[in-house]
Amino acid sequence: MNRDWIHDQINQCLVPKIVKEGLFLPVEGNLYEIVVKKNCSKIKFHENNQIFIPENISNIGKEVKTFLLEYCKSIMIPIISKKSNLIQKKIRKICFKDTKSRWGSCSSTGSIMLNWRLIMVPSSVYTYVIIHELAHLVHMNHGPLFWKLVQELSPNYSKDKDWLKKNSQEIRRYIF
Repeated sequence: MNRDWIHDQINQCLVPKIVKEGLFLPVEGNLYEIVVKKNCSKIKFHENNQIFIPENISNIGKEVKTFLLEYCKSIMIPIISKKSNLIQKKIRKICFKDTKSRWGSCSSTGSIMLNWRLIMVPSSVYTYVIIHELAHLVHMNHGPLFWKLVQELSPNYSKDKDWLKKNSQEIRRYIF
């Protein structure tokens, strides 16, 4: 009995992954290799699922985090705007943070917070989280009407919700 509990606890202790050259980092559900390049002036995505990093960058993790945060904003803010129009609600503020236990939140005043690490998960999963938070603008609870609205806006939400639950620890392993 105790042996099973101990085994479960050990399995939850995942080794951190330090973001550095040669690491494969998930972006929108696909793995990208971090490659340092001599003739590269700024961090950028490259074909063959690579992220090129200029040679002169001393803190790769910090710079990759900044790059991914900006990429996250460029992808997710338009989705938030489009989906908020579907429910005819105005967004007052959008912010991105690196929270330990939440993927997102929504206030009754129309402020949306998303964990920027969502850019690491498949697009259907971060779209589900966006829809989940926007649905709170209509229903500030997790009652049947809330889930009905989520289902209308994201018919496969349960698959994406399960993916996030199963993989959230893995996404949080990356140390920038």
